[in-house]
This record gives sequence, C-alpha cells and structure tokens, in this order.
Amino acid sequence: MSAALWVATGARSRPASTGSVSGYRYVGGLVGSGASIETSFWDIQTSGQAISPGGVGLTTAEMMDPEMLGLNGLAGDPNWVVDAHRDYPHLAWEGTPGDMVPEPVIDWLSGDGIRERPYELANVDQLLRLSKAGALADKHFKLTNDFDLSDRIWPQAVIPYFNGRFDGSGRLIHHLTIRGASRLGFFGRTGEDALITNFGLEAADVNGTGGSIGGLVGDNYGEIITCSVAGTIVGNGSVGGLVGWNYGSITMSHSTGTVSRLGGSPLFQRVGGFVGFNGGVITNCHSTSTVSGRDASSFFPPGPGSLGPWDYVGGLVGENCDGSITNCYSTGTASGAGDVGGLVGWNFAGSITNCYSTGTVSGHSDYVGGLVGSDACLGELCPSITTMSCWDVETSGQPSSDGGTGLTTAEMQTASTFLDAGWDFVDETENGPNDVWKMWDGYDYPRLACEPGPNTPLVFVDVNDPGFRGQMSRYEVTNAQYCDFLNAALASGDITMNDTDIYGSSGSNSGEDYIGQRYYRCDGSGYTGYGATNGGAARIHYSAGAFAVDKGFGDHPVTYVSWYGATAFADYYGYSLPTEDQWQAVADYDGTYTYGCGETIDPGIANYRYSEHPDGTMPVGSFGGYGYGMSDMAGNVWEWTSSSLGSNRVFRGGSLGSVDSDCAVSIRGDGIPYANYYDIGFRVCR
Repeated sequence: MSAALWVATGARSRPASTGSVSGYRYVGGLVGSGASIETSFWDIQTSGQAISPGGVGLTTAEMMDPEMLGLNGLAGDPNWVVDAHRDYPHLAWEGTPGDMVPEPVIDWLSGDGIRERPYELANVDQLLRLSKAGALADKHFKLTNDFDLSDRIWPQAVIPYFNGRFDGSGRLIHHLTIRGASRLGFFGRTGEDALITNFGLEAADVNGTGGSIGGLVGDNYGEIITCSVAGTIVGNGSVGGLVGWNYGSITMSHSTGTVSRLGGSPLFQRVGGFVGFNGGVITNCHSTSTVSGRDASSFFPPGPGSLGPWDYVGGLVGENCDGSITNCYSTGTASGAGDVGGLVGWNFAGSITNCYSTGTVSGHSDYVGGLVGSDACLGELCPSITTMSCWDVETSGQPSSDGGTGLTTAEMQTASTFLDAGWDFVDETENGPNDVWKMWDGYDYPRLACEPGPNTPLVFVDVNDPGFRGQMSRYEVTNAQYCDFLNAALASGDITMNDTDIYGSSGSNSGEDYIGQRYYRCDGSGYTGYGATNGGAARIHYSAGAFAVDKGFGDHPVTYVSWYGATAFADYYGYSLPTEDQWQAVADYDGTYTYGCGETIDPGIANYRYSEHPDGTMPVGSFGGYGYGMSDMAGNVWEWTSSSLGSNRVFRGGSLGSVDSDCAVSIRGDGIPYANYYDIGFRVCR
C-alpha cells in the first residue's frame, strides 16, 4: 500500500494527506486502518480515495480554503500557514508564503454551539457543511427539521467524529445511504463526552467493507438515549442495527430492519440486531431486526467462542464481552453458523439481567441457544451472569440455551411469570417504583414502558399484501388502551372535559390535536336489542382526576369514540388509521375471504346480530385469528378508517348489531366524524 503523507508539529499534531493512495486491503485516503483519529483530513481528489477509517475528506479547493481549514482545527495554530486558495497548508518553519489560519465565522448556523444555545441544523446544506467541519466535533447541536438524504450516497460517516451533544428533538433523517469502509453510521465514532438523544433514522442503508458498522454510530464511547434506526445494515467485523461497537451507554433505544455480514473474511464476525459488539452498558432497549451471519455450512468445530470461520450472531447483541445488558428484548430472527442466540450470540464475562427473546434461532446445533448461543467463560476466572431472563422455546425453535430459562408462549404472555421473577411493571410497586415494563396480560409479551403506545400495549401483525405492507394491530383498540390514552392526553393537555364529553385541546404531544372536536362520550348508553341486556355502553368514566374502565370490560373494544377521537389516539402514539383499501386488503387475506373470518360467517366465529351476546361487545380475540392472524375484522364493532365519503368518514367490518351480509369485507358504512356511536371502534396500523 502506498503511504499517505503524515504532517505533525511538536506541540500539536495535525494530520493531513494529499498523495495518491492505492492498495489491495485496508486502503484509506488518510489512514488504512486505525483507532482514534480526530481533527484530521485528506484530499479526496489527489489521493483517489473517497473513504478512510478516520478523518475528514476534503476537495483540493477545500484543502486550500482558510475557512474550511479553520473548521478542521488549524485556526489560530501558529505552527501552520496557508497561501489562501493557492496551496495546501504548510508548517510555519518551512518558510513558504502564507498566513496563519483565522478563526472561522459560523454564520451559516443559528445558535452558539453551547448547551444553552446549541447550533440549529435546519437544512441538508448545513448538515453537508457540518460533515466537513471536524473542529465542531465537541459543540452542541439540535435538529429543527426532518431531513431526506435520498439524493446522496455518502462514502463515510456523515459526522466522522463527534464528542459534543446532539439533540435530535424527535426528528427523523430519511434514506441515509452509506457505501464505505470502516466506522460507518450517521456518526463514525463518538467520544466519551458525546451525548446523542431523541434521534431517529428511517430507511437507512449502510454497507461497509470493514468493521464497526452501525446505523447510528460505528464506534460508540459516549451516551445514546431514546434513539432508533430502521433500515438495512451490512458489514464485516462488528455490525449492529444501531451501533457496531459499543463501549459507551445506550438507553431506551431500538432498531428494526435487517442486519447481516458482508462476507469475505476468513475470521469471525460480531453481528447483532441492535449492537454488534458490546463492552459497555445497554439498558431498556429492544430490537426487532432480522439478523444473519455466515451460512451454517461454513461451520467446523474447533470449539465455542474460538476464532473459527463463523460469526457471533444475536438478536440483540452479537458478542457481549464484559458488558451489561439489562431490561432488554429481541424478537427478530437470528441465523448463522455457530454461536447464535436469540438475544446474544456469545456472552463472555458479561451480564444479562431481566431480558427475553422470542425470535426464531437457527445454526449449528452445538452452539445455538434460544437466549444465548454460547458462554465461553471459564467458571470463576471470568464468570458470566444471566439472571431472571428467558426465551420462548416454541417460537425460537430452540429447547436449550447457554443461560436463561426456556418458557412456553403462554407462560411468556402471562404477567405473573415476570412479576414473580421480580420484574418492575407499570402500576405495581412491589418490584420497584421505576415502571420499566408494561404488558397486556394473556395477549402479548412484555414491552418496555418507554415504547410508544398505551400501558396496555397493542399487538401488531406483520402484513405483506399487495394492498398493504406494514403492521396492523391484531385486535381492535380496547377500552383499557383508550383509557390509557385519555389519562396521558389529560396530563399533556391534549384533551379537556365538558361534563361527560371529552374534547380535543392544544397540548404538548407531537400528534395532531382536533381542538374543540368531541373525542369520546362517557355517558353512551348502548342498546338492548338481539339478546344484549347490557349492550355496547360506554365503559370509560372520569372520577377523582383520572379515567378508569368499568370492571370486566378492559379487553372489550372501545365504542363511543368518534373518528376524531380514533385519529387522535393514533396520532398521539405515532400510528395511523388504515385507509379502507388497506383495511380490505388485510381483511380479505389473499382475496378469497368473503368476511374477515373467512368464506363463511356464523356466531361461532364472529360477534354479530345473531350472536346475541348479553354485553353486546365481546373481548377482542374471542374467536382466534384469521388470514394474516387478525381478529374481529368481521363483527364486534365497525372500524373507522382514514378514508372519506363526502364530509363523512368510512367505517368497515360490521358490528354486534349487523346482519351477516353487512359484515362482508366489501361493505362500507360512513358516519359523521364528530359523532360517537355505540357500535363503532377502530384499529391502527404503522
């Protein structure tokens, strides 16, 4: 490999590179490989290299621009001079023409770059300029808009090194695409003082030929709080959906999409749905990513955890080496040649506490586990600790694990399983006051309380239909779930009470508020026809400063909720109502369903007029799942959609009072959006 020019001074070092660089492996414009590289840069034109494991790539013109040189650390340094726009910077003792680099004028960003007045990033042009400003790595920034980066492919991390504070303000960056070498992600490497919060990437596509590849950060030594990545992450070495290599702290964050190894390396890889390698702290996080390593045919058996030709593959973390993982879960598929686990592939002297996994796990049978693939520690010399953690033996397809307890699906969807193990849940104090977990007992696995959604979490089904690709809630939204929303919206000022009616108000949530529109009627009386002696009444009432559900009706679908009230619920949690076309695409399954419960309908498989249920509605899921696994898409309650018919809104599916023909998937109804009906509820999608 040709060596790049390295320029240094006595008191301070400022690496710069301008020469042509070529080679077969580990080739970079500034360095071929390396660890800590800060405030350094190279000429991407003369070097012929657009990538480097570290440093900032500049054009020839930028390498001669005092403003750009100042933004990369040469400002005010007496060791350097530059003949502006004529030559590269030179060391002062060389005696070449030029002046000391002046301090840059940051007039292209609002703010001062300090914690009280951070620099504000409002457009892509500012982000592009920041990506080439290494000297601003320790400043404070705040996103003020969502960005779409779909018109650009980045050859390296957007911000190669960062050691300041970055507040995403709940904003999203869409379509980040990176094709490079090592240390890739939105941030290439973060320092120990870095703090990244409230930031998300959607439709990210990061692909690296080297290691430390993550959607958000390649190498993390700082702190990450409430961040997310959705996308496709591919690389060698340590590859993770959120972070490639973690020696820092990650809290209340999640990842989804696909994570896989690039291939071509004869040694092992660390591939995790959330983090590739963890030597730090991961708390209250989860991943739904599909994770894959080397094909199982590549396996040969020198021993677990050895440097054999396979990968450490985990639904959450590939390798947990002396790191801690607490209150986390993973649900995605994990596959590889060996050392494959639903949560962690290889646990070496690490701790796993209050965690679970449910995804399918596959690989070589000797080194594959439902929760942990292998624990290669040597007893007291380097003990690993897995406590109060479990995996689903049915959904994982794995009866054993090198740590944790195997449970059935029914056991893992029973709240007492976790309460008896000391897990801290919302609305209980015996196991602690921190409200870490929430759960819909009997319907779903535990979810983290920090996740969007009500305290009684919705259960979503993955749908891949020509008419709808995404997730839709398996069940209609229940009284308990809508009650959770009302209490949250009351606290945030997004609703007001007027006697027994609830109206929209301008509050602090990020969803849309329908100010002055009626959301819910607490005094809805229902009806008493067709065997319903207590049918369809409103079940949520307000007393002593809070909303509560009538006993025994928490798992019944909410009624007396207007279209505005249904949409406000969806907006509040980041969901949406399905369009009527999306609703029908899911309800008719593969096009063969006449009703949401199949080709026929009867009181044994749906709740409609001839069911004559005394309470009118029935608990959601009473008749099992149909088609894509959906429940109650025929009968129980009509369901609001986002579609309009004139000034009215469309609802679909039939209800407790409908005749069989009105429950067909082809039938539509419409109603006034501010009206509250005894037989209309809703479900959501995302």
